[in-house]
Amino acid sequence: MVEIADLSDQVYAPDLHEGVKVCSVGWLGNTVPSRGSVSIEVIDILKHLDAFHHVDDGDLGMHSCALCDSDKKFHGEIWVEVDGIRYVLPSAIIHYIQEHHYKPPDVFINDLKKYWESEACDSCKDGTCSEIDQEKSGRPRLEKKVEISKKWWKFWG
Repeated sequence: MVEIADLSDQVYAPDLHEGVKVCSVGWLGNTVPSRGSVSIEVIDILKHLDAFHHVDDGDLGMHSCALCDSDKKFHGEIWVEVDGIRYVLPSAIIHYIQEHHYKPPDVFINDLKKYWESEACDSCKDGTCSEIDQEKSGRPRLEKKVEISKKWWKFWG
């Protein structure tokens, strides 16, 4: 996996982000720059975004974790757009948080929560986001089951 410093304006696939202010988070390579605990709420939001709003990065290939011997392969990105910034995360970020205790920068965590509370995520909170994404993109509806840690979203209650 490519290493990009947290909060850098460099991205793995620049062609996907032309004309957009970007901020990379979680592109660790073979080091963990910041360790700490991350709330279940943040992990569950990231799991949801990866499951239902995963951005395919074309033919850029599959990636494995450079920190461990996991057989899991990762592909694509997660985008979080808030206040004119597109945070670009590797799909491996959840693995990094759960397995390697990576803690994303606080500014990102705060913006992720702000994004989740915004109107942009209303369909996520009421459970219709995969249907809306399918209608917009013409892709087949995703039928992924998201494994969450606890029931804190109202539609899972």
